[in-house]
Amino acid sequence: MGRFEITYCGAIPAGVNKEKAVAVMHDHDGYFRAAEHYREHKELPDDSGSDHKVPSAIQARGAGSSPEVKIYSVRNEVPNPVFSSKVDTKYEVVDLVDGIWYRATSAMGVVNEGLWTVEEGSDGLQLSVSIQVECNVALKGLVKGQVQTGAEQIHKNLLAVMLK
Repeated sequence: MGRFEITYCGAIPAGVNKEKAVAVMHDHDGYFRAAEHYREHKELPDDSGSDHKVPSAIQARGAGSSPEVKIYSVRNEVPNPVFSSKVDTKYEVVDLVDGIWYRATSAMGVVNEGLWTVEEGSDGLQLSVSIQVECNVALKGLVKGQVQTGAEQIHKNLLAVMLK
């Protein structure tokens, strides 16, 4: 398996406070719709009996005493030459006091974990993302390009929502 990490950070426009920025992140519907190739999603029933293996560092940042994991099925239509353009992904999402954490599991063994946070920077608030991806080595170049482009597009669209 191939592994890689993508990070991206950008300024949150002046006039947007931290509470509003975090609230935009906690709107999972809006988060999914911010993806360029988004088609549909649905929240799946609570499977609280499952062990989601949320990292302990993430659990400590949870918005509650025991962070709730919400499960979604998300469909994107991604143009690519290798596999079906309709990609169904299972998302496990946890709201944090300063953003969200997710684990996304897709076809062909592609798994990524992302941490989106609202942070204080030297010039004001920043929206930061760190994504770790694990996939088949043969798919690494394709997946890396799609994840990088997708993160930048989501970042841009979330900032636009914060300004509304």
